[in-house]
Amino acid sequence: AEAFDDEMRARIAKHRADRAGAGWTTIEAPLDPASAVRAAQGFVLLDCVTVWLGNLMHHKKATGEALDRLCAALAATQGRVVLVSNEVG
Repeated sequence: AEAFDDEMRARIAKHRADRAGAGWTTIEAPLDPASAVRAAQGFVLLDCVTVWLGNLMHHKKATGEALDRLCAALAATQGRVVLVSNEVG
């Protein structure tokens, strides 16, 4: 997620603090998770696809092209990948 107000900045800070020291390597890629997936080694947890798509729309980016890049990165990865998504219906 991206922080556009104080509430979201606080939520992001809490999430970062909760993950600290938990053994996770966190890569924040609000507009380009495909690059993060390509660079990752081992298990990948991509959280959250819905927020990422919202970020793309907010920044008026081409969602189809970004989805194609993500799908290509997912197909090329050797590790396990879990994608998290909210209800988008």
